Amino acid sequence: MSSQVPKGPVPIVPFNEAGVPEQLRSYARFLVWRYTPEGKKPPYDFRTGRPCDSNAPAVFATFGDALAGYRAGGYSGLGFALDVVEGFVCIDLDDCRDPQTGAIAPSAQRIIDEFKSYTEVSPSGDGVKIFIRAHAGSGHKKPGAEILTRTTRPSPAAIWKAPRQRSRCARRNWQRSSSGSSASP
Repeated sequence: MSSQVPKGPVPIVPFNEAGVPEQLRSYARFLVWRYTPEGKKPPYDFRTGRPCDSNAPAVFATFGDALAGYRAGGYSGLGFALDVVEGFVCIDLDDCRDPQTGAIAPSAQRIIDEFKSYTEVSPSGDGVKIFIRAHAGSGHKKPGAEILTRTTRPSPAAIWKAPRQRSRCARRNWQRSSSGSSASP
């Protein structure tokens, strides 16, 4: 690993390896990530210490191996590489949580309650990510919310768990309506 480790912000939400549900742990789709000085969170191959392509299966690792790479030092956290074939989808809700109090905005809480699935707090502490099993097609983005179906970057928070949320990924069938909005049954 390179001796020049970029320094950047430290995740506000403490690392909680026990928070990752067994359902995600059973897939070898983990990567490590670290903050850059600009505050970005690119994935790294912990074996080489170099930035990597988050869509390259050759750099994916089991949860245990990625965790060992994280513990070896120089990384800010673990991420889970999404894939429509595997059926994992991440709903990323930004700016919906008060990092100081942990209070979640009512509109975001309604979405969390609707999905009843594994939910985690973003490393910044001001958003949440909901992981579900679904066939959602391509991703969708609206102000403050993004549905990630394919990894353009790994979900960098696959370790932080919002309190009182389920520890399994719920199965959902997503359909895109002709109006362009997404709906779940």
